[in-house]
Amino acid sequence: MKCGKARPLFASVLLVAVTAMLLAGSINTRTVAGAATAQASTLRIALSGEPSTLDLSSTALYESVTVGMNLYETLFTTGAHFNTMPWLVDTYEFTSDGKTLTLK
Repeated sequence: MKCGKARPLFASVLLVAVTAMLLAGSINTRTVAGAATAQASTLRIALSGEPSTLDLSSTALYESVTVGMNLYETLFTTGAHFNTMPWLVDTYEFTSDGKTLTLK
């Protein structure tokens, strides 16, 4: 009978401990004049092999694309309904003949 009562207590204590750890890890305590500071870090990803190139236009290999997508950002992206949206570009405009695209 004691085992039955210990389980809910253990589960509650475990839930509180995990929640406290998650909250503690998500709080940034380093600030300079009220702004968060950037910290140097290392990105480690597990891949099945080495990327053959970092030129995304010349490869479709999983390893190269995975690394490249973490290195580069695009000028445009796709929205929720797969519509083209500016990403790194503020504005863009096509000429009336459609031959020139101006990016700002």
